[in-house]
Amino acid sequence: MLKSLQDEIKEAGYHIFSVYRQKTLNHYPGAFNNYPGVSFNTLSLNDMITIKVFYIKDSENCGRTKDIYLDLSVKELGSNEVEAMTLSRVNTLPS
Repeated sequence: MLKSLQDEIKEAGYHIFSVYRQKTLNHYPGAFNNYPGVSFNTLSLNDMITIKVFYIKDSENCGRTKDIYLDLSVKELGSNEVEAMTLSRVNTLPS
């Protein structure tokens, strides 16, 4: 059974956008920019990828879910893993 976005954030502190869960009814809050995802098979070292991360900021807005895009540079590729370095952060939801 899939955990809800809120449950995952509460347990881990964050949730990385999943193209597999984007079609799950009510999994993501509201409408947001189209995010096509990345194909693992097409990644190379030093490629730049962008991921979308959701988190809850309890000190503001009564626990409102916020999201940011993180730009990453691919540093290592394994059989099912990517190691990357964070390059930047951009807030996408207004305060």
